[in-house]
Amino acid sequence: MMGRVGQQLGNYRLLRKIGQGAFAEVYLGEHLYLERLAAIKVLHVQMEPEAQEQFRREARTIAHLQHPHIVSVHDFGLDDQIPYLVMEYTPGGTLHSQHPKGTRLPFEQVVTYVNQIASALGGGYIFVHRLLLEYFASLDTAPPPDAARAKKEQVEPAS
Repeated sequence: MMGRVGQQLGNYRLLRKIGQGAFAEVYLGEHLYLERLAAIKVLHVQMEPEAQEQFRREARTIAHLQHPHIVSVHDFGLDDQIPYLVMEYTPGGTLHSQHPKGTRLPFEQVVTYVNQIASALGGGYIFVHRLLLEYFASLDTAPPPDAARAKKEQVEPAS
């Protein structure tokens, strides 16, 4: 939807399209007054009023996530029932844009990426689609009860 370039969403002017997915387009935008660049993710849906409060809650939750490997959400809004998120602009792009499908990476680079992603997930947050799941998980060195019982049965001789 190149027609959005030049349009205004909230306090942001859309400068150019920088990405596209199945559910949204991402534009480079500039705040009209602060002259600050941002990535504006415009979803491909028109939200009915009933769904808008759910979008607001999810956007507020996502905006509170803070980690060096999670893109920050600065703002959100609805323009004619079309939801958008205003996110931190990262000029380096995404893993997909840096390494298109089929690209072979050195093992060390893969390990670096996995460590960065694991670090971000260490807070227990996973962002799926536009739904945020929070697990509040903590690691425990004890095996789950079924695994402990199975191990005990393997070690102890049958009577």
